[in-house]
Amino acid sequence: MPGYRIYEIGEDIRSVQMNLRVRPALKAKFEKLAKEDRRTLSAYVEKLLEDHVTLHVGVEHRNKHRSAVQRFKLRSRD
Repeated sequence: MPGYRIYEIGEDIRSVQMNLRVRPALKAKFEKLAKEDRRTLSAYVEKLLEDHVTLHVGVEHRNKHRSAVQRFKLRSRD
């Protein structure tokens, strides 16, 4: 599609633009929280997204580790 570029994971890019539509009340809450955290709205939303991804990637990793440990324990019993 003209004007669009697909970015590769790990590619050295400072930032890319994302557009997001939210309810006005939610935006107001984000703005309040961003101000309390001494961040711009965009920096605050980026931090929330990073924290969310980090949390879920960590959970996914822990679940994979648990599964491997459980498989090992089951094999050890045989």
